[in-house]
Amino acid sequence: MIQVEGMDITVEGSGGMRLHIKNDKLQNQTAKETRIEGNGGGDITFHQAGGGFCVTASGDVKLFGNDVQFKADKGCRDPVN
Repeated sequence: MIQVEGMDITVEGSGGMRLHIKNDKLQNQTAKETRIEGNGGGDITFHQAGGGFCVTASGDVKLFGNDVQFKADKGCRDPVN
């Protein structure tokens, strides 16, 4: 592990991808589809200010937060618990 105070790293790809890390903040910009894939070894969690979502290693999706809302042009097909 390399750790340097005030570290600033930028990685750019020819297809419009840009990954930037500065002051413990990660910014990912893409011109096309963005994919985050795990190998099944653990959960993938996005968390912000008490809310977020988690995709478990088994493929379940868990939503959490103070107020979770769904919006869809054609509604939700399955009941939500």
